[in-house]
Amino acid sequence: MRPRTEVQIVLSPGLREAPVLDCMCSQFVLALTLRNAARFNLRRDWASLLSFTGRHLVWPLPVLHRLREFLGRRCQGNEHWRGHEALSDDAFMQRHGPWRGPYEEGTLFFYIDEYVKDAPKDLLAVLGVTADWLARRLKKESTLVQKNIDALAGLLQLNAAERALLLYGTLARYQRELRGLLVEFKVGSARSAGFNCSSPASASIFFCTSVDSFFRLRASQSAVAPSTASRSLGASLTNSSM
Repeated sequence: MRPRTEVQIVLSPGLREAPVLDCMCSQFVLALTLRNAARFNLRRDWASLLSFTGRHLVWPLPVLHRLREFLGRRCQGNEHWRGHEALSDDAFMQRHGPWRGPYEEGTLFFYIDEYVKDAPKDLLAVLGVTADWLARRLKKESTLVQKNIDALAGLLQLNAAERALLLYGTLARYQRELRGLLVEFKVGSARSAGFNCSSPASASIFFCTSVDSFFRLRASQSAVAPSTASRSLGASLTNSSM
């Protein structure tokens, strides 16, 4: 993916101070979204996607200006938006850019679904710039989780894909709501995804497949004794990795 550093940007409020693990979850989701952009329906799934990434968005100025023009027409006479045209881009983002869910009328996210219908490529551009910015930030920072994974990987001589699986599993454990969205990226099997045991990109697809298998298994075995369910889960994941 080409870097987008040449574009002037405006950060979402609080992004620079956001917890590293939260940013890692958003970056992981964005990387999967962009890698599977042809399969992911932004017009339909934007709300579930932004529930994870909305607080961490990085806005390219050209996109933000087009959005502000749209909001200027759409929000005429709206008390929540009085005087927004006169605000600087940074002040506008501080006032109307915080993620408080998709139904807060005083934020731009209340109207983003209407905007996306006519300009889906603009939202895709925002996601791409955000993914790049988060990737650069995360290269400069590390967490105890990453250090522990690196230590374990060195001890067990794990390759890059195996390290990636440990990290993805940790992120899904840290942010449980992430699991439901990961199922959106499932594929029929590791083989059909072109799984390569040494590729972190393939490992991410394989992890999503395993997440989907896990939830299907839990749903079908809700009445099974825990010990039996655990053995079945282990066999399922083992078979899916063969």
